[in-house]
Amino acid sequence: MHSPEIAIIDPNTLTCLGLQHLIQELLPQAVVRVFPSFAALTDDTPDMYAHYFVAAQVYFEHTNFFRERHPKAIVLAGGAHLPHLSGVPQLNIFQSEDGLRRDIGGLHDYGHPHRAPKHPTDGDNTGSFPTHGIGSGHAAQPGAAPEVSAQAAAGPLPPTGPIHPAGRRETGRNETELSPREVEVLILITRGLINKEIAERLHISLTTVISHRKNLTEKLGIKSVSGLTVYAVMNGYIEADKI
Repeated sequence: MHSPEIAIIDPNTLTCLGLQHLIQELLPQAVVRVFPSFAALTDDTPDMYAHYFVAAQVYFEHTNFFRERHPKAIVLAGGAHLPHLSGVPQLNIFQSEDGLRRDIGGLHDYGHPHRAPKHPTDGDNTGSFPTHGIGSGHAAQPGAAPEVSAQAAAGPLPPTGPIHPAGRRETGRNETELSPREVEVLILITRGLINKEIAERLHISLTTVISHRKNLTEKLGIKSVSGLTVYAVMNGYIEADKI
């Protein structure tokens, strides 16, 4: 039987070790490889993996690569700072160990709709992780690194609000989903690029960039670059030290 290979791409060593341990415990037949950076992944054999568990910042910096591998790429995020991405699977690594076990345990069916058991609350048989954050939310301190092993050892965490069918807890804020392309534009704006430079970087037209910026303003209600920068940092799209 062929052993599935799984990649974890995250600069945080504790996150990698904790997640690797849980995956190997739940899926002993899997081969789990850890990479501290995207460059380390590409130096290996990047196309051989059945699934990619990738840190949010790494995902956003290399969106094209991971979008081409949808739905294999799963974004690692934490608690109340789960990025709002339309159609992108996410795993909340700041939840309890039981929650992580439950979510990772569904990996065998992820990406294989014909194998997945239908959940009583599901409208259809998708066989994949929800496209929103999974598990109970727990707010991370700004700038804190996700540490799976430390969070898991702490046991179940208190809920922050009513749980939704998709697995998220209501945090009392207006959650706006952005498309992957809008996130790319947002990140480049925060890094000081002008419209023409963004168009060249993403290989899209100037008109398309302007349209995305208009959508960002309408969705977020923020017009200034400084305001967009604060939003991007507070919602986990970019790290403050990379601005």
